[in-house]
Amino acid sequence: MSSSSTRQIFSITISTDPVTVGSVKGKITSASLGVAGVTVVAQCYATGEVTCLTVESGRDVTDAEGNFSVERLGAGQYGLFFELPAGFIKIAPIIVSVKAGQVTILPDIIITSQLFLPTLAP
Repeated sequence: MSSSSTRQIFSITISTDPVTVGSVKGKITSASLGVAGVTVVAQCYATGEVTCLTVESGRDVTDAEGNFSVERLGAGQYGLFFELPAGFIKIAPIIVSVKAGQVTILPDIIITSQLFLPTLAP
């Protein structure tokens, strides 16, 4: 008796071609000034039929003016998560859509510093 087997071989190609990937750019401010040192993480936000193609995550750190650019993201929806420096109130993730070959430019993201109230001695 002879037995047969089937093998399937899959190949996945990840492209960083600007035509097949997009990016997200924005600025983080507080009191009208850019905030440096904020880590911005884009993670695939796949729900239902929406999935991110090619690249599923990316990150950047804001420069001295608060600008960031998360590049080479596959088309799809992403959650932007923000790792803020000490002294700032956490903010909720922002959901953005990325289209291949396009730059998604966000309005300024405003964060608030925590107020440190003086403590009076008893």
